[in-house]
Amino acid sequence: MAKIYEDELLNILSFSLGNYSPSHSQEHAGWYAFNCPACAQEQAGIPDNKYNLNVSFQNNYYHCWKCKEYSNMKGSIKNLFYKFSSKKNQNKIVDLLKYLGVKEDEKEKQIETPNLTLPLEFKKLTLNSRNNAEHKNYYNYVLNRGLTDKEIERYDIGFCSEGKYKGRIVVPSYDKEGNLNYYIARSIYKDVKPTYLAPSLKKDFVFNERYINWDSTIYLVEGIFDHFAIYNSIPLLGKQISENLLKKLLHNTLPFSDVKIVTVYDNDVNVIEKRKQMTKLATFFGESRIKEINLTDVKDFSDAFQLGGYSKITEIVKNSFNNE
Repeated sequence: MAKIYEDELLNILSFSLGNYSPSHSQEHAGWYAFNCPACAQEQAGIPDNKYNLNVSFQNNYYHCWKCKEYSNMKGSIKNLFYKFSSKKNQNKIVDLLKYLGVKEDEKEKQIETPNLTLPLEFKKLTLNSRNNAEHKNYYNYVLNRGLTDKEIERYDIGFCSEGKYKGRIVVPSYDKEGNLNYYIARSIYKDVKPTYLAPSLKKDFVFNERYINWDSTIYLVEGIFDHFAIYNSIPLLGKQISENLLKKLLHNTLPFSDVKIVTVYDNDVNVIEKRKQMTKLATFFGESRIKEINLTDVKDFSDAFQLGGYSKITEIVKNSFNNE
């Protein structure tokens, strides 16, 4: 019976990651190999066919042999599914993992948030947006910021052409269960002010927590477009690390874990303010777990992403870690 559940999980995973190959060695029995999507991003989305992403339900673990240290490709099975499978499959995945004896992480109870809905005028950007007169300006704005149809679909990016959020793209945020808990509306026109609008809610959440793998390196970035530029990132929506985010990090990472927390501030950040935030992190997690990426050639991760996509971001991350 367990084999049936495992096969169904493999089918769900292969829908997102492509074909897989079971290990034929006794030493690695029960492991399955996929092409790594993070490695593929370094090659303009083309799989390298090296099957470096290894998955084991028995060990509740996955990792990519090649890029696990700098592309966050390691952690628990649950986080692998939450990161790459469709939102509509989440409940089914949780049940199947339970049947296999892989328990869902319950380190932290779900924080109740007010019932929130996207603006009534919200419209989703799609592949057809490039040919739709109403959608075109919003679609082109997103493309000019370095995003592709893949990111538009992954992050449910949309827009409003009328109402309170007229002239803005809208980026939703979802909690770990896939429920809407916030959204940011960004103006695409210079004369539409303020640049950002959002619901008047207490920021006691992690933006897009559904995409976070708490078992691997976590990047703290400033803005939404920095968030798009690198996997496993949390946008601070500013420069300060909130007490709630600190609690989330403490609750979701093991006390003696080697999970790194990496800050990536824009290059115009006040040095004193940055040092204050770094000291706050080091107080809770120890200096050995806290890293920082100092940007010199670009203003922020978003600018780097516009210049060279994921390859440029990977280059910056690798160079920062190699220079330590």
